[in-house]
Amino acid sequence: MQEIEGFGSSLKRERELRRITLPELSQATRIRIKYLEAIEQERFEKLPGLTFLKGYVRSYIRYVGLDPGEAMFRLEPLIRPMALEQMKTSFLHNRRFKVVLGLLIAVTGLILLGKGCLG
Repeated sequence: MQEIEGFGSSLKRERELRRITLPELSQATRIRIKYLEAIEQERFEKLPGLTFLKGYVRSYIRYVGLDPGEAMFRLEPLIRPMALEQMKTSFLHNRRFKVVLGLLIAVTGLILLGKGCLG
């Protein structure tokens, strides 16, 4: 049975087939070697965020000469959990959300207090 090659290892293989070193790729794309290694190892949590990850992968694949559309299509299911977590975290830390939640709690408290005094 043949093992399916992972996203990161296929990028590494293509880079090595073209005899492109990590230092060369790093210099050309201005991406730190540690981030390039994280991409090749699919350790996406080591990157500074989802936007950076997508940009870094696009730069990587362009320099190596791969099809950006196909690569991003293959990347999408791998980063979906990361994207959902980032959306959830972003929503919960949104200032407007906190203000609305605070107002909702205050109004609810006033309503319950009013019912307690009247009843």
